[in-house]
Amino acid sequence: MSLETDQSAQTWIYALGIFRALILLEPEFISDDLSTLVFQLFAKRVFNLVTSFRGAHFDLETFNYPQKAFLFRETAKNYKYLDETQGIQMRGIYTQPPLSKNALSCLMNIIDIPLTPAKAK
Repeated sequence: MSLETDQSAQTWIYALGIFRALILLEPEFISDDLSTLVFQLFAKRVFNLVTSFRGAHFDLETFNYPQKAFLFRETAKNYKYLDETQGIQMRGIYTQPPLSKNALSCLMNIIDIPLTPAKAK
């Protein structure tokens, strides 16, 4: 993908994927310091340069990457526990209970990407 060519829509979609992947991968780094450095590198070289379909930009100045990744992990752990204790086995297939509205809104809040609206022309 190139920011210089007319591939802004595709670049935006890839940037969103990279952002969410970094949230998921944070525990795999040796330390929070290293994961933060990698996140800051992507913020500077990718996230700050892409524009959404409506002209919005990532707003990561106050985004606490290690904290958001930790919250995501903890929420996932809690859901896994609920899944193991409240799941149902039907015809040999283990089904997961649906996310509660509270858990779903918590996850959406964690992985929500902070955006700055497009500037009025």
